[in-house]
Amino acid sequence: MGLREYDPMNDYENLHEGETIYVLGSGATLDYLSPDFFDDKVTIAVNFVGSVFGLKGYYCFSHYHEDAQHEAKREDCIGAFTPEREHGTDGVFAGCAGNLTTFGTRTGRPGTSFDPHGKDWPVLSGQLTIGSSSIHGAMHLAAHMGAKFIVLVGADCGSLGGRDRVDGYVPGDSHWALYEMHLRAMKQRLWDVYSCQVYSLNPFVNYSLEGVPYRGAASIN
Repeated sequence: MGLREYDPMNDYENLHEGETIYVLGSGATLDYLSPDFFDDKVTIAVNFVGSVFGLKGYYCFSHYHEDAQHEAKREDCIGAFTPEREHGTDGVFAGCAGNLTTFGTRTGRPGTSFDPHGKDWPVLSGQLTIGSSSIHGAMHLAAHMGAKFIVLVGADCGSLGGRDRVDGYVPGDSHWALYEMHLRAMKQRLWDVYSCQVYSLNPFVNYSLEGVPYRGAASIN
């Protein structure tokens, strides 16, 4: 019997077993937080969030090859992760690996049809799912790393204080209802498979948001 091919994703399996991992999206919630809050925490930032927000010692997850390669070159990035086949284009990764790990998926273009309970959930060890937003795959990466708790930050699925992205971030899609539906699906799937609990970080004193207006699937203030 020949030797089994080495899978670099095995190096990260349960690397942070039992820990709390913060998964950061690009929402305007970050404008109400200080990056040094995360200095002693395990963080996974999606796309350009790590560099724009000014995190130190973070992982990057992006289902876009160019974004992942950009972050992988930054000194503060511990390591970046991107699928072998890119979301949206289904193109095969052809960049320089370096500080970047690629992983297999069941599909390269899930989009609106994303179903982590069915067709988009990996069947092979070391594979991760990718969803309609990079944050869904970042959540799976956190669970793969052994997180007991995942705390979402900036997964706003709406505008906060009239902004839908953290200051300095590039404009993006705004399919808020879709993203929220998929977040709920991922939360349930990670509980079913990993017994991993998913929460979110509120930078305000309570759900009144200190008077800051929120507009998404619901409205506050």
